[in-house]
Amino acid sequence: MLDQEAVSVIQYPFYLDFGREMWRLKRQNLSGDSLAKEAATMIGKWVSPGLTQAVLETIRTQVFDVGAPTP
Repeated sequence: MLDQEAVSVIQYPFYLDFGREMWRLKRQNLSGDSLAKEAATMIGKWVSPGLTQAVLETIRTQVFDVGAPTP
């Protein structure tokens, strides 16, 4: 997935860390909108050091099957 999004190989560990945090959230038995809100907060955390929001959202949705939070 990271290759398809043209992510630089040097950034892979950071996206993997995001994935690990998403996995941890899923294991905490969060679901629905509360999981989506936590994921949105985590995406904001990882965007600030320079990761791409669209790639993080793709990982959230395609890998972890978590949608965007409802407004």
